[in-house]
Amino acid sequence: MSLPISRGVLERLNIANPTPEDIRRVFNAALDDIEQRLDGAEKYVELPTTSLRALRLAAQDAEPADKQEGMIALADDTTWDPLGLTLGRPYAVLYSGSAWRRLDA
Repeated sequence: MSLPISRGVLERLNIANPTPEDIRRVFNAALDDIEQRLDGAEKYVELPTTSLRALRLAAQDAEPADKQEGMIALADDTTWDPLGLTLGRPYAVLYSGSAWRRLDA
């Protein structure tokens, strides 16, 4: 199986018996290629809702600088509390395009 990688080289992977190093090398090369293709492009990915079973968000300590309508974030409620709720725990918010709205109410 030939896989193009970011360095412009074709690498061969023995599908029947790949070594862990072969898999790691091809995987890392593919990640490099994806990062280069995304450089300067839209970095958000739309996922079909039918394939999303769970989502884990890291609590944010500041408002995202690149907020966009439809963005979901987890406010840490310590240094970033966009709704002023002071719940003592992180809470999920959705950016409507003009304001943050609570999701887990």
